[in-house]
Amino acid sequence: MAVVRVGDILVNEDLNGQGLAWVFTRCSDKTIRQKCKQLEAEARDANRVLWSMPNALPRWEFRRRGGNWVDSRKNPHRLGPVTDGG
Repeated sequence: MAVVRVGDILVNEDLNGQGLAWVFTRCSDKTIRQKCKQLEAEARDANRVLWSMPNALPRWEFRRRGGNWVDSRKNPHRLGPVTDGG
């Protein structure tokens, strides 16, 4: 996980607090991770963006389940997870 700052704003925290990103706990600084997890929990409790989507999966979970992504360079009209139709 990269730590992204724009001026005084830690973008990671901003994204987690708005419900626009999951916290990837394996590769993050402990202090930043704790704050991001707190903001993620607040976003989840408020049902913000990702947390309002019943089937949203973090990328690492999607991959663990054997998911695959369509390459938009091959088909620019379709970008997203490929499923077996089931």
